[in-house]
Parts: sequence; structure tokens; C-alpha cells
Amino acid sequence: STLDASTFENLSEDYSASSWTQTDAKKIIEQVKVVTNFDDDKGVCTTQQNDNDDPYVSTTDSRQQSKDAVRNTPPRVFAVDCEMVKTTGGVELGRVTLLQLKDFHEKDGVSYSIVMDELVKPHREILDYVTAYSGITATQMSHVSLCREQIQTFLLAYLHEDDILIGHSLENDLKALRLVHKNCVDTSVLFRAVNNGGRKYSLRHLSAALLKKQIQRHDAGGHCS
Repeated sequence: STLDASTFENLSEDYSASSWTQTDAKKIIEQVKVVTNFDDDKGVCTTQQNDNDDPYVSTTDSRQQSKDAVRNTPPRVFAVDCEMVKTTGGVELGRVTLLQLKDFHEKDGVSYSIVMDELVKPHREILDYVTAYSGITATQMSHVSLCREQIQTFLLAYLHEDDILIGHSLENDLKALRLVHKNCVDTSVLFRAVNNGGRKYSLRHLSAALLKKQIQRHDAGGHCS
């Protein structure tokens, strides 16, 4: 199903409110009526069959009238991370987390709010949860019915085209979301190896080297966003 202007008709008017909470995001997502053929036996959304039927949506095109009203405000800063699972159709979105930067203090560091942290049911049957890297398990997914189109609807409604998205190898997250956004900061590009042909460092390496934190440990029950 393709998102268009009619998708937003029954949603709240103030999508850019800085005081939104994660609970508010969940309520908005639940309001979205997506036409799907949900297979209860397989637990998958069957609206799409191949990549050609999985259209991208763009923050540049959505809700232009609302965006015009906030165009003079400074861009907000978000961090996005997606976890993927392997399905019969390849790699698909399994979880999405969106954080919003609230403030930064040299002494106290960064303060942020969790805008969204949701498990997402793939369109196709899952073959491998890749738990060591995604943190997703079959048990967690057993009662999930939220589809990618609902996530897209929320993101198009909430994000302004001038907002800044930060991520690591962000092209993978945007591909999983089927989302186009023009203002991106990618840590895999910023922290390339200087003396090794510009090779990208992994998020695991950067976390250990810069933050002194170990992630994606196989003995730690899996990594998640």
C-alpha cells in the first residue's frame, strides 16, 4: 500500500510538538489504518510481494502545508537505528528506534527522549532473527502486528525535511524503512580509517574505541537499538 495525503486525514494536527513522548507516538501509530492482508498463521503482512512493490516515501513530499508552518524553526536532531531480520524476501525491517536530542551540556552530556522504539512485523516469513546482532527473538515477534507502512506514516508526519537524522551506515536503515531524507549525518562516513583506504569502522569498533562500551557481544544475549 502506498502512502498519500489521505493517510493523514484522521491523525492529530500537531505532529511537530517537541513535548511528544514515546506513548504519544504509539497512540498515533495505532490510529493509522493500513490496508493489509495479515496472515495470522505465518504472522506476516502480505501487502507487498517484491522490492518493486515496496515504494520509498520522502520527508520532502509529505504534509507540505504543515511543514511550511514550522519552516522558520531550527531543525531538530534525531538518532535513528533499525534492526533487521532475514526473511524469504531478503533483509527486512524488524525494529526501529528514534531518539530526539533535547539538550547538550559539556558537563552532563547529551539529554534525549525516546520518540519511538517499536518491533515491526516483516512482509515476508522470517527465516533468521539474527538475534546476536538484532536482539530480536521469535518470542518478542510472536504478538507483533505493526507494519512498516505504519512506521512510515508516523515518520512522514513527525519529521520535517530539514531535521537532521544521525545514524551509522544510515543507508541501511533508510533502505529498511524505505525512507528518503536529505539531511543526514553518518558516523561511518565521519570516522573512516585515514590510513586504510577510507575503510568504514564498524559500530562495534567505534563504540569500544570512543565510548568505551562493548556492544554486539554474542555472550550478552544479543545487541539491540
